[in-house]
Amino acid sequence: MIELGLSDHQAQMLPVLNKSRVSNKKRVLKRYFRENNIGEFKYLLNKETWQEVLIEKEVNAKFEVFMNLFRHSFDLVFPIEYTHENRPPNKGWVTQGIKN
Repeated sequence: MIELGLSDHQAQMLPVLNKSRVSNKKRVLKRYFRENNIGEFKYLLNKETWQEVLIEKEVNAKFEVFMNLFRHSFDLVFPIEYTHENRPPNKGWVTQGIKN
């Protein structure tokens, strides 16, 4: 304790421990393509009548309707999910060429 001579009271010391650690886990967005959901995606595409695409006259309109139908099934079956990617600590001598 250091006496500063500024007061007749002594300071109280409270040690504060910071337990937060630098995490090697990186949060990433991924889609998972597994056999079961690939099969479900094929099923949904096969079940689609595509009538909305056939009704359109212009090519760009047909493409937009097709993409909307396709994307709807795609997003339904392969949702974007947050996951944690464990990354080992970077070792200075491991180059990108070695990692790949």
